This record gives sequence, structure tokens and C-alpha cells, in this order.
Amino acid sequence: MTQPIVVRMRTDRAEVEAARRQEVHAALGMEAGPPATGVCTLDRLHFTVTGMASRADARRLERRLAALDGVEEATVAFHNDSAVVAVLDGRMTSAELDHIIRAQGFRAYELEEEGQTTPQEVRQQRHRGLVINALATAVPALLVLGAAVATRELQLGTERLRTVITNVELLLVAAVFWYGRDLFITMSDSGAGARRELPLGLAAGFAAATSALAFFQQREPYFDVAAVIVAGYHVGAWLESWLHRKAERHFDSLVAVRPRQATVRRGEREFRIAVNDIVETDLIVVGRDELVPVDGVVLSGGCVVDEATVMGAGAAHQKSEGDHVYAGTRNRGDELVVRPERIGAQTVLGRMLDVVERARETRAPVQVQGDKLAAVAAPVALLASGAVFVAWRFQAPDMGMWSAVAPALALLVVMTPWALGWASALPVVAGMTQAAHLGVLMRDAEVLEVIRGLDTMVFEKAGTLTLDRPEVEALEVFGSVDPKESLRLLLAVENQSRHAVREAFLDYAREEFGDEMIADLPTPRTFRSIPGRGIIAMVEDHEVVVGTGALLDEKGIAYDGNSNDEPGSWVYAAVDGKFRARARLFDPLREDSLPTVARAKADGLRPMMVTAEGRADAEKLAATLGIDPTDVRAGIDTTEHGQVVRTLQAAGLRVGVVGSSVNDQQSLAPADAAFALMSGGELPEKPHAVLLLRPGARGVIIALDVARRAFTATRWNLRASLLSMCAAVPAALGFVPPVIAVGLMLATVLAVGLNGLRVL
Repeated sequence: MTQPIVVRMRTDRAEVEAARRQEVHAALGMEAGPPATGVCTLDRLHFTVTGMASRADARRLERRLAALDGVEEATVAFHNDSAVVAVLDGRMTSAELDHIIRAQGFRAYELEEEGQTTPQEVRQQRHRGLVINALATAVPALLVLGAAVATRELQLGTERLRTVITNVELLLVAAVFWYGRDLFITMSDSGAGARRELPLGLAAGFAAATSALAFFQQREPYFDVAAVIVAGYHVGAWLESWLHRKAERHFDSLVAVRPRQATVRRGEREFRIAVNDIVETDLIVVGRDELVPVDGVVLSGGCVVDEATVMGAGAAHQKSEGDHVYAGTRNRGDELVVRPERIGAQTVLGRMLDVVERARETRAPVQVQGDKLAAVAAPVALLASGAVFVAWRFQAPDMGMWSAVAPALALLVVMTPWALGWASALPVVAGMTQAAHLGVLMRDAEVLEVIRGLDTMVFEKAGTLTLDRPEVEALEVFGSVDPKESLRLLLAVENQSRHAVREAFLDYAREEFGDEMIADLPTPRTFRSIPGRGIIAMVEDHEVVVGTGALLDEKGIAYDGNSNDEPGSWVYAAVDGKFRARARLFDPLREDSLPTVARAKADGLRPMMVTAEGRADAEKLAATLGIDPTDVRAGIDTTEHGQVVRTLQAAGLRVGVVGSSVNDQQSLAPADAAFALMSGGELPEKPHAVLLLRPGARGVIIALDVARRAFTATRWNLRASLLSMCAAVPAALGFVPPVIAVGLMLATVLAVGLNGLRVL
């Protein structure tokens, strides 16, 4: 059965339903229900109906079901033999509906709606299973260990009591092996066994076999060692899962805010429905402190929306009519009415979750190398353990079998490459989840390592270092023409453009001449946009050219000695082949540009800037940011920015590019690491992409910092893992009992995991 749908009803109907419920309660001798609240509940019951011969049968059954008392709505589809009945307040049961459908001459089968299990729910179920296994093995193993210490080491109790305790030990050990059978099942998988299960499984099996031999020969049980090894594996698996959940908590919080239901307005009624049932014609009503369920445009209302989900912690923006809102963000003010544009998996949040799930499945090269090292360490541990066993047997043949088994087992447990194979996994996961919490999404785990290998960072100027909201500083008109007429023709062309310059000219016209000029602009008959150059259009039988000096040069139009090398960013206008006007534009610098460039330099990266604007203006900005003038590539069309990146790569440099996911695809595509500013909800598909969800380049600092901390933690973990394996020497000499070796193994796993969490 699906989730209930809450329907806001008219007051008179709500009162009727409340009165009816009170009558039923009184007749049954029950207390009266709660007072009327203006809402009621609809449950959707799904049936498969067979026996319908035509659509007329479906319509007849639909009318019969809809006429039932307590049925709010019924839909019967002939093409797929289905019926969906919305029952009001549970007044009709599925059995009653089944009887009515059969009375009409058809057969009905109720369907339980199959809910999809999300990856997060799968991980939660697996974690719960690990907790159960850890408790089910650790508790009896500790009891066995305590009994062994009391009877074997301390020699407590009478002979008869020891016999009873020994029999109980056998039962407890059997329970440990039964609940810990996953160790031996997984051991048969060569991929996983190469890391940790194979050494531990063999150690536990060998310990159990020798303990059984000692028990039947000498009545001396050593089952505590086998039990502790099995329990140690399951406790370690639980620790690993717990630490992973800690590392991924920001990912899980991202999944948790995915809206499941929404309030929609259809006509004069409002329904609470599942998000997947929303259609484009619905109007979405978002109340105070409710999650926005779709990506859409605000139609009415105004308030502050907390956008921490899609832009990182601390992001909140004022929204009013015409502004965009995103699914998963939270309304912190009055009611909003939103027109949906993207729903479900198509929303920015939905695509972010898809990125997160895909990234979880990837592995960084350092993780792969750690696994390879662990795969080599596992057989080395087995060979070393066998050698220690043989050496002890030849050195002290009269000391008994267990005197040789104990050091061999201790060495095998100590050298199990669990922490070694896991040393890099947790820091990488923690780094990715911390970056996501701060508004930076990694498309794969490898990108962290790629970032650490960069030596050059190329910044796209517009929208990255600057706001990409240019302002007209000055407008100069040449020739004996009316300035207002020249501006009118220029505005007529720019008004058809999607470039940010359009708003700059419209704002200038409003300030200088008022709104009447904007309202009376002619529409060009032809319009041709030339990327990186400008626009050519026909307006009122005049050919109007608006763009860079290079475009006027191509058209053979002489202009007043101005070139791309003149200070400032200039836009030129010509009418019928004659130079008419020029405008100087200024694009304000972003607040985070200076610290971002400074951080790149502090990390040893060479900052560069590429732009289509003039060199003088670009070098002036570069000097402000601390970029060397020789590292400025100016006057280059946006379509050619990718060639700049490829030229640097041909020189042996590893290049990262920071730009807009929409406007700078040419330069982002060939980059070794693409730092893409999310624009309009677009998430680039490029591998090794870093998605900057917040405006500006500050996300570059976050990515650099996370990569540095993740690999610092990885190096420490690798050293700690190798250092713990050095305990194999005292273990081989008999100074480390097997039980202590298990404790040392778990302590190393915990230390490596906690250090990995420091990345958070």
C-alpha cells in the first residue's frame, strides 16, 4: 500500500466526516476521536482485474467503484487490467472491494506496491547485520576466554567443575563458529580473501583443529583462541562499517533531505501526494519549514530559502517571484507557490545523488595500490607463519603442539593486512563527503589524487574570477548622429542576445533615458551571433554590427583607433558599415578570487588566466590577483580556450581548469581536473570533475584542502599499518599471545579509521 494522501477538504465535508466518526465510536462504545482538523486520509489500493472484455467493462466497473460510500476516486484501465481505488479514512477494506469487483463478474488480485530499496537502505541493513554478528560472536568468545583463563591459567575450581566448564566452552565455541560463518564463506572469495579473510580464516580453522586435537589427546581445551579470532574478525568488520558510516554521514544527510511528498494545488483543492506523482501542470505549495520538492520557479510569495543542500553549509538566499528554487532546499519563511520545471531524478538534487552513488563505487589509485600491497602481504604472512611453526617444532619438540601453534597464529594475525588494505579507503571517502558538505562534489575518488598531482591551474576570467555581470561605465558616440538613436539600435540587437552584456546595456538605458526606451525597441529581421566576436543583425533596414574590434576588422569597418590592447573592455557598434559608438564595460571582481589564487600559489600551483577580452584589461586584473603577466592568455575566443589547455599539456604540465559548466566547456573538456561551477543546474559528465555548487571559485580552496588532508591521513595510515606489522617479530618469538595479537589487530584498524575521520 502506498503512503497515505492527505487531502484538504471543505469545512462542511470535514464536519460531516467528523460527526460520522463520532457516531461510529459511540456505537462501538469507544471514546470520541479528535476534533475535526479539516483534513482526511486517502489510501490508494491497487488491484489487477481480469475478465474485462472491453473498455466498456472497465468504464462500468469504474463507475460502480466510484459510487461506493467511502471511495473518493476510482480508476480502471482496460489496457493493463489495473484498478486503483482511493479509499477515504479506511472506510472500505481491500476484501470488501475484492468482493464487489467479483460481484461484477471479474476477478481481482490486490497488489502490494513494491517500494524500491535505496542504496542507503541496503548499507543500513548490512550494518545492522554486522552489529548482530559482532555481538553474537564477541559475547560467547569473551565467555570462552574468561573460562579458559580461570580453568587453564589460574587453575580455579575442582576437576568436575572444570569438566562442566569445558563442555560449556564447546557449546559456546560452536555458537561462535555458527554466527561467525561469514568469515569462512567470504574466505572462499579470492578477491576479498586476498586482503584479510584468508589469513584470519585459516588462523581460526588451524586454531580450532589443533585445539580439538589437544582436547582429545590431553583434555586441554584451547578453543578460546579460535573463538577470539572469529569474533575479532566480526568486531573488526563492524568497526569498519561504523567508521565508514561516520565518514559518509554528510552523504547520508544529503540523501535524507530528498523530498518524498509534496503539496500540490489542483483547482481549488490541495493534495499531499508522492513527488513522483507530480505533473507539470501542478502548482506546488511549500509551507514554512517545508522542503521544496521540485526544481522550479517561484510564482508567488517571498522568503529566505536555506540552500545548504545544493550549495553547501551556510547557504541561504532571498527568493521572490521569478526566482529559481531547488529540490531539497528548505523554506524558512512564508508560503511559496512554485511552478515545477524538473521533478525527481531530473532535479539538481537528484543528479547530485546520482553523482554521489557513482562516486562511492569508484576507487582512487592509491586504494588500488593498497589492495595490491595487501594481496602480496597475505601470502607472505601465510608463508612466514608456516616457517615459524616449523621452527618452533624443531627447536622444542618436547614442549607440545600448542607451543608451536601459538606463535604461528599470533604472527599470522598480526601480519593480516587488514589496516594496510584499508589505510587509504577511509581518508578518501571522508574527504569526498566533507567536500560535499561544503558545496563541492567529486565525480570519482580518483579526482582527489589527480588534484594532488596538478602543477598548473587555469582560471576562466568571466564568471569565475569576476561576477560575469558587466556594467556600462561609459558610452561614447561618434559622428553627427543622435546618441539616443545609436543606443536604440544597439539595444535592439543586444536585447535578442543571451549574453550578460545585454543586462548591462538595458540597465544603462533605464538609468539614462527611462523605461520608455526599453519598451519601444524594434525587433531585428535577421540575427546572427558569432561566438567570441559579437552580433550582426538587420534592424529597420539597417545592418547593425555589435561586438569586438576584431569583428569590425573582419567587416572592414574603420573605428576610432581603439583595439583590444586599449585599457578596458570595449564593445563597438557600427551601422551600415560606419562606426557609430563604443561602450566601456567593467566586470566586478569576486570577493573570493584573491584568496583562491593565493591558495593555488601556496600549494605550489602556477595560476593562469584565459579570457576573450583585451590584454591590457586582463593584465590589470592579473596584477590585482597576483598572476604573472606572462601567464595571461587574452584576446582568445572561448571556442579556442581548449587549445590553450592542450598546449600546456603538450609541454608536460598537468592542468586544472576552473570555469562555468555551461560557458567554458571547451576548456574544461581537455583538463586533467575540471573545476566546474554549476550553472543553471547543469552538472557536467566529465570524469575527474569537481562540481562547485556555490558561485565563485572558493570551492577550489576546499578541494585543494580536502585533497591535502586526505593524502596526509593516508600516508600516516600506511606508516601505522606497516609499523603494526612489525609486531610480527616479537609474535614469532613467542612474546605476543594470539589473543593479544587479535587485540593489536583491532586497535590498528580502529586507529587507522579514527585518523581517517580527521579529514572531516
